[in-house]
Amino acid sequence: MEKPIEKSLLLTISDDHTASSNLRFIDHFFGSPCEFHFTLFYVAPRSSVSGYDPLDPGAATLLELDKRKRSKGHEYLEIARSWLASHMCDPSRVKKKLIHTSMGPVPEIIHEGHQGMYDAVVLGRRGLGWFTELVEDSVSHQILWRQIDFPIWICREHEFSARKNVLLCLGDAGPSIRMADHVGFMLSGMDRHRVTLFHVDNGKMSPDEAERVFEEARGALLSNHIDESLIDRKVVKAKSAADTILKESVDNDYAVVAVGRQAGAPSAMDKLFPGSVSTSLLRKITRSALWVSK
Repeated sequence: MEKPIEKSLLLTISDDHTASSNLRFIDHFFGSPCEFHFTLFYVAPRSSVSGYDPLDPGAATLLELDKRKRSKGHEYLEIARSWLASHMCDPSRVKKKLIHTSMGPVPEIIHEGHQGMYDAVVLGRRGLGWFTELVEDSVSHQILWRQIDFPIWICREHEFSARKNVLLCLGDAGPSIRMADHVGFMLSGMDRHRVTLFHVDNGKMSPDEAERVFEEARGALLSNHIDESLIDRKVVKAKSAADTILKESVDNDYAVVAVGRQAGAPSAMDKLFPGSVSTSLLRKITRSALWVSK
């Protein structure tokens, strides 16, 4: 195998450190991730107490509560750091970062994702609530569809140990090849997972177009030094791409379902009845981690 390429991930940490399914996913999926750098990221509310009267017991109480919240944030980060460091070859590769903000977690995660040049942003179960806000809120919705240019991993479950391999879903050429390159990069230097190139034939692509996407995706994996013996391909004829992908992921216990998506804002109807595969999967997938890349 080629020497592993170093990778950098941003892992969001919540108030409920027991729900850190993103940490558990990293541990089960990558084993001892010696070549990774991790930043554990916690968003704390900015203090709303300023210019208070020291003789006002109510204001003093608010200040004390604010200090406790900040202290808890550092505590959650340290618990996560210790847990992750104990599963790594080099604990010095784990960093902590706490941000105080009045904007809320979603804008801060997006800002840090762009500024830090991470290979992916990894959300856990509690972090999923933040991501759902992106989908359902009209303002944040625009941020997701137009301004995020890094892959996001959504990890819902605690237990990943029984699942292996990646279901790499192929549709439109551009997003599919970008995701294939991302999967190849993240798996480079590993041989513990197979990658299945999966296409749902619903009549929207000609056989020649589908074959071109297959070959380009395969080429992207090979260029990242994924062994050819670890690459499979599968085509299923069906009307609903999202439902077929969900069934395939459950039937074969995939650890990861990876999809690309086109940039651009959704229609008003799509917000209620999602037409894109990635949005449908985001709302329905439960057992596999979902990797989404624009």
